[in-house]
Amino acid sequence: MEKKIVRLVKNETLVITDNCYVSHEDRGYNALISASTIYGDWSCMCYKGTKEEVQELTQQWNEYYFKFFHEYNWGNKTEDEKKSIYEQFKKKQKEWISEHCYGQFCADSGNVSVFELSVIRKKYPEFEKWAEEHPWCVCFVPDYTGEVAYIVEEEENEKGEIDKSAHIVGTGNKKFYTTQSGL
Repeated sequence: MEKKIVRLVKNETLVITDNCYVSHEDRGYNALISASTIYGDWSCMCYKGTKEEVQELTQQWNEYYFKFFHEYNWGNKTEDEKKSIYEQFKKKQKEWISEHCYGQFCADSGNVSVFELSVIRKKYPEFEKWAEEHPWCVCFVPDYTGEVAYIVEEEENEKGEIDKSAHIVGTGNKKFYTTQSGL
């Protein structure tokens, strides 16, 4: 572990997203956590459980996602075939998230942030409506009490190089682990 930021939260709905979606009109929020994704913009799933509990699930998703991504982008498919592949992917993704996750979010500006929904509501009352219309951008973890942390993990790859990854982790009454799920 290279970097860790920890905050304590009591009975709050957490909002995990890129801070650009919350403070894009300079509403002056103070995020509980705001940090770099390390590698720029990507999508992320917020799994229910600890890293150890969801590790196999994240590997299964990665295998499915990269197979889809390769076939869609380099599979010499017609536009109609690509449309069909994409629709199948979106259906599978929705089912996967519903079964295993609190939700998903994206980090379009290369940052990930955690906010308290009660704080956002005060200055941005229409945020929940916006988030409902953009469910791929924002993840909600309701009624959370405990520590929430930003953690950078380091792992040696098959070439002997160190890969880093950023995660938001909840160790309180609702365990969760976020991990990159798409490009």
